[in-house]
Amino acid sequence: MAQMVVRNIPDELMEWIKNTAKEEKKSAEQVVRDLIAESAKPSKAEILADVKKRLNHLPKPDANDFDFVAAIREDRER
Repeated sequence: MAQMVVRNIPDELMEWIKNTAKEEKKSAEQVVRDLIAESAKPSKAEILADVKKRLNHLPKPDANDFDFVAAIREDRER
């Protein structure tokens, strides 16, 4: 696993990290790893944009090709 050294962390931020670690019963390093992992996740807007892009590539259904009556009958027979 990779390692990284971060220098010149503002004192207020380091204090927040330490307090958060203490409250969550984690190490300061784990708090920072969690923050990095969370910030790397795609936003809801990015996820929605990806879903829309994928949906646009699907073939458009043609209502004339679907037998609605047969589908309803099949569902009733279950």
